[in-house]
Amino acid sequence: MVLATAVADEAKHSAVFHHHAHTVAGSVKEPGEAQQELSRDLWSLDDYTARFLAHTLAEGFAADEFRWFVEGLRQDGLGDVYRLVRRDESRHVALGMAYLTRGPGAEQLRRLPTDLLLAAERIVLKHNDVYGLAALVHRLLPGTSAEKVAAWLKARHTTRMRVLLNVRDDRAELFRRHQHIRQIMEV
Repeated sequence: MVLATAVADEAKHSAVFHHHAHTVAGSVKEPGEAQQELSRDLWSLDDYTARFLAHTLAEGFAADEFRWFVEGLRQDGLGDVYRLVRRDESRHVALGMAYLTRGPGAEQLRRLPTDLLLAAERIVLKHNDVYGLAALVHRLLPGTSAEKVAAWLKARHTTRMRVLLNVRDDRAELFRRHQHIRQIMEV
């Protein structure tokens, strides 16, 4: 049900943004290499739980990004669209986190091999440029510090990871290894 809800919402989001882009630019480009690479990377995770984890983490980044877009795009009307889309993305994150930390989902996350868990996170970090986004937010909202936005994005992601890792018996080791992955975000 979580994925069905997310897919239905994403179809609505796609239609709204397609309509807006077509109205503003007259056409909509086909997905670029970045989207194709993300798809390949996600399918390289040969485990349903790992893909679900990556999806949940990616939705977290989207919800966080859209928080800034709501404010930065308020003047041209897109802020209202992003507010509604962010509401959906936040619900997707909440549903995914609830699934992965309770009942059968938590059991699947407990059994997920450590390397797959960390690979899922690395894929999400690879495809979410925290510093590029922070620079974009600074351009949209010149009074907003790019450094503070980047720090906020990293803190939000780290909090989600801590909640997820807490369901695992090997959480102490994973917290240690996760510190290494957080360094990737510093580059």
